Amino acid sequence: MIAAALLLAATAVAKKKKPRENNGFIYDARLGVAEIEQHGEVCLTIKDAKLKPGDSVSVISTEGGVEQAQVTAKLDKSCSRDPNAAPDDSFYTLQLAKNRLPPSTLGLAIADYSGPFENQGGFVGFNTVRLQGKADYFSSCSGTEGVNLLVWNGLPRQGTLQWHRYHYLGYDVETTCTAADTSAMEKLKE
Repeated sequence: MIAAALLLAATAVAKKKKPRENNGFIYDARLGVAEIEQHGEVCLTIKDAKLKPGDSVSVISTEGGVEQAQVTAKLDKSCSRDPNAAPDDSFYTLQLAKNRLPPSTLGLAIADYSGPFENQGGFVGFNTVRLQGKADYFSSCSGTEGVNLLVWNGLPRQGTLQWHRYHYLGYDVETTCTAADTSAMEKLKE
């Protein structure tokens, strides 16, 4: 019985992947899902449990707008409409600085990043290593009942997928993911 438990523990440790990183920028810790609400309020779901009120977060909406926000509170329970939150997710409320992003939309949150941003080919890019190397670009595509948020090093579907998060909507939507999106998401799981 003890041998089986040790084997199971060793297998779990062996399968744990090293976090994806780009010169100190750890994608899983710094990127999260932003659910944009009314009056510039945002629900943030992110792996980083160390954010505090006043910390800066950039939000890129799936509509392409970019706005700065600040953490207003860390929450004890989920504020997300997605019931499939991971056990290691942390939840925060944010306040948009200028309230220019459309309510009831999703976006990518980037903790402790305030720019620069660029637009190329209809995608918003940001540089995780402060202007050194290729920019990362945000894209999204819908699955059957949710939205896939994707961050690519290089232009979407041309660069390498670095981060993916699925946000369940709870209703059917038209699938817009391409074969390249799906292939990159599968490869990222490996």
